[in-house]
Amino acid sequence: MKIGLNLRSGLNWILKSWKSHDDPRSGNFSYEIDPNGFPQLVMYKGRTKWFRAGPWTGQRLSGLPEITSNSHRSFVNNKDETYLVYTVPNGSVFTRGVVNESRTFQRFEWRDQENKGIF
Repeated sequence: MKIGLNLRSGLNWILKSWKSHDDPRSGNFSYEIDPNGFPQLVMYKGRTKWFRAGPWTGQRLSGLPEITSNSHRSFVNNKDETYLVYTVPNGSVFTRGVVNESRTFQRFEWRDQENKGIF
């Protein structure tokens, strides 16, 4: 999963909330990379900054508590792209991120046919 910007094409990978739990239309909240200053992950309500996760420390986003999981996060910031990416260590684990209508970011992992909400 990738959240960020392709600086060459202008493509913006964002994570947008649903309108409600059972309405998949676009909701009010989104996670995006704010490229101004040192790029960082920001949650917006509409176009108003609601929360910022702080700059990348090399291990985690400074404004978020330490998260222990089997997934890996990395931050890329070069002349072509700026993005945060969540990857998994092997092909037997799948992950997805969701921003729900109450502005909470959740990341889910599937292992051996088991769904686990972990964040």
